[in-house]
Amino acid sequence: MFVSPSEPFKIIYSLFEHEYLGFLVDSFVVQLNSRNEVTFQCQNISSKNIAEFASGLDELDYELVKLIDNIQQEVIFKKFNTKKISQHDFFYKVFNAEKGDILLKESILKYIENHKKHIFSKIKSKNFFVMGNDGVPTWKPIEIKQEPARAYFHFERQENQTVYYPIIKCGADSVKFQFKNAKIINDLPACMLLDSKLYLFDQYADGKKIKPFLDKPNIIIPKTIEEKYYHKFIVPLVANFNVFAKGFEIVNETETAEPQLVVSEIKHIKKMDLFGKQIDNEENIDTKFFIDLSFNYGKYNFRYDNFSAPSHVFLEKKNDSWIFFKIKKDLEKEKNTILSLKNNGLDLRNGRLSLPKNETITWFQEHTAFLEENGIKVVQINEGNIQYFLGYSNIELKIEEKNDWFDVHALVQFGEFVIPFLKLRKYIINNIKEFELPDGKLAIIPVSWFTKYSELFHNLELDEHENQVLKKHQFGLVYNLEKELDKKNKRIVPFFWWNRNVIQTGLAALLVLTLGYLIGFNKNSKKEVESLSQNSILPTTIEKGNESKQKLANEGIDFEIKKSSENSKKLLLSQRKE
Repeated sequence: MFVSPSEPFKIIYSLFEHEYLGFLVDSFVVQLNSRNEVTFQCQNISSKNIAEFASGLDELDYELVKLIDNIQQEVIFKKFNTKKISQHDFFYKVFNAEKGDILLKESILKYIENHKKHIFSKIKSKNFFVMGNDGVPTWKPIEIKQEPARAYFHFERQENQTVYYPIIKCGADSVKFQFKNAKIINDLPACMLLDSKLYLFDQYADGKKIKPFLDKPNIIIPKTIEEKYYHKFIVPLVANFNVFAKGFEIVNETETAEPQLVVSEIKHIKKMDLFGKQIDNEENIDTKFFIDLSFNYGKYNFRYDNFSAPSHVFLEKKNDSWIFFKIKKDLEKEKNTILSLKNNGLDLRNGRLSLPKNETITWFQEHTAFLEENGIKVVQINEGNIQYFLGYSNIELKIEEKNDWFDVHALVQFGEFVIPFLKLRKYIINNIKEFELPDGKLAIIPVSWFTKYSELFHNLELDEHENQVLKKHQFGLVYNLEKELDKKNKRIVPFFWWNRNVIQTGLAALLVLTLGYLIGFNKNSKKEVESLSQNSILPTTIEKGNESKQKLANEGIDFEIKKSSENSKKLLLSQRKE
């Protein structure tokens, strides 16, 4: 029976129980009568026809309909079925009590549960009904309680047994739910339907812990299985619910959360050649690091668990009694830590990450300040107590122009240690990537240094005073370094500036040409060189330029001198086509 969008209608949501998939929610549009009441004239609404009824929907309806679409029977079948069988046969075989596929069943129910969690979190303001046995979606209206329901568990440890039971409250009111035909329609977070009222519990309340008490007054734990039961069932219950105990102790502790990254090296995995023989070359050894996120709460350390509970709990036996230590999590701090790490390139939403060795070291070196600012502690656990340097590393370069050479001054820093520049040069030239620092830690030379500074190290020379110098013909290398390094900090004393296609230099332009200064220009390009030489220098400059004209012509460069002002001359350069 179709609903006309041109007549009064409204969208409603209806709860029903599926033969295999449990309680589900479906969406409908229902025609209204003259008194604005729902009629039996209704039809399903989905993403396929939702646009027809846009006038009666809001943004939340679009979100709910999309979520509901994802848990339809045919969608589940297409998503999880890999065989050529009918829908009926698929669900029957997977959910068969005796021969069913338990793992696939759990995967399907977990998928549905995740969608239902979002549906129930958004449905509070909507029209919600229980579907009748005849399929009428508006059979019985549901009152959704706006305040969250809470369960409080009471324990009494006696001489031979422990008795416990829950009390449920919604706001200030106690909810009488036992032996009332109540239904748990979602497990996490728990949702309970009772007398046409829907109670939505807080996000950590597990409906599986409440379900056994729907039709029994309490649970009795015999003394003989006490220890096993306490560890397996009561510890998670104490972590997720408010618990009142008699006969044992619950110690509530509140500590400051301090994030910690534990870095551990994975054993070397040697690569094999096509014939199954190990390749012993160091370059062919895969080395990775595990990075684990945990949080220190005072003297306790807990691995990140994806916010599975609001507290950490561990159990300790004292004489003939038990103590539950309950440490409240700082969930806001944990969430912010996860987000800030992700924003800085370390996605630890699952608590653990594996990265190549060089990538790991580089990340820590580049994010030292971030880790310190956010109070994130770094701990290494490696075989043989090997400790890698994971702190700040840097090269400071200063290049000064002299008459016939460039003086190179460098400061190489790994944390608190300053490394001799010549020592680092030896490492990079010989492709040595690791070396030991004075404190015994292994420093990894950043991969970028091999790329940026390899040419510099290969062309450095030592003068008679053991100073590091570059010959004047290495001007191109110096220019490239100037672009790479931070000009703001003026680490290089400039000897020329490139402005568009104009080079201005304190050297006489033609003298620079004599040194082969511009032979590296791209073919077919034209450049203008502006000489800032004084009149007294120009004759010498021109003389030098004339002497070098033939030499440069051999390199494919033509030039001519043009007067541009009284104190300077302009040189027009062009590289000939070959």
